[in-house]
Amino acid sequence: MLIFRIGCSYLLAYVVGIGVLSIFIAMLMDWGFRSICFLWRWRSGKWKEHSVD
Repeated sequence: MLIFRIGCSYLLAYVVGIGVLSIFIAMLMDWGFRSICFLWRWRSGKWKEHSVD
């Protein structure tokens, strides 16, 4: 999460030239990426195979 947010913030701020707004945009991108990963895992059903014992 930390690497993704800082990397996207840096790219958006310095390469694209958005500035401070890039931090907020990178945070939204991180949340979107993590949501897609969680949804993919939930749909695969692998979380049901792990026991809590």
